[in-house]
Amino acid sequence: MIDGGDAEFDRLEILIGDVHVTERHLQKVALARLLHHDVDLFLLDEPTRGIDVASKAQIYRLIDALANEGLAIMFISSELPEILGMSDRIVVMQGGRIIEEGQHESLLARGGHYAELYNTYFRHQSLAYVEQARTLAEDE
Repeated sequence: MIDGGDAEFDRLEILIGDVHVTERHLQKVALARLLHHDVDLFLLDEPTRGIDVASKAQIYRLIDALANEGLAIMFISSELPEILGMSDRIVVMQGGRIIEEGQHESLLARGGHYAELYNTYFRHQSLAYVEQARTLAEDE
């Protein structure tokens, strides 16, 4: 599991050979280490939190490649554009319980908690921004 939400993880710095690696690169290093294990499920908790856009795109491409190989990816993110771009199915949890699950369109149509979060998040965002996030994820 890559846990980008852990404060201790955020301060971690490592030395690989003579190269000093900071938190900007740790997500990619952690994900690369996971690839050496024979697993069918990857649990990724905020795998792109705090990293640059180019690194995010690399991680998105890798996740897509793993999914295309038939591996299951459980992707936890607090970034709604990321969820929209990377998810086949969305699960909404509250208080440790699943309260909704489905695809984006069906969750919006239900008008439940997901729709409320979506509408709140994008209330001040333009439609162009939303479409840009989807396009970026599709292009990756």
